[in-house]
Amino acid sequence: ACAIPDRAARVELERKLIIAPNKALIKGSVLLDDAPKPEWFAAADWNPVIFNAPFNGVGSVYEDLPHWTWGDPLEDLLDCAGGNW
Repeated sequence: ACAIPDRAARVELERKLIIAPNKALIKGSVLLDDAPKPEWFAAADWNPVIFNAPFNGVGSVYEDLPHWTWGDPLEDLLDCAGGNW
């Protein structure tokens, strides 16, 4: 179950959810992923945002990228899109 308390926000986020093996091909403003492949970044239209997990924090290749988790405000995730949502 999704932990976003605002049902309308959760439905909107789920409506925009896409699952793909090569996410560089996906058009969008933000890619929320726990381990996006760095080789996707140059070809992608989106800004990478790391979904928090124990392996992708301090000391990982994702350390300097924005992080987000379900407990964070949805606005924080949308801010990572740079106003392109």
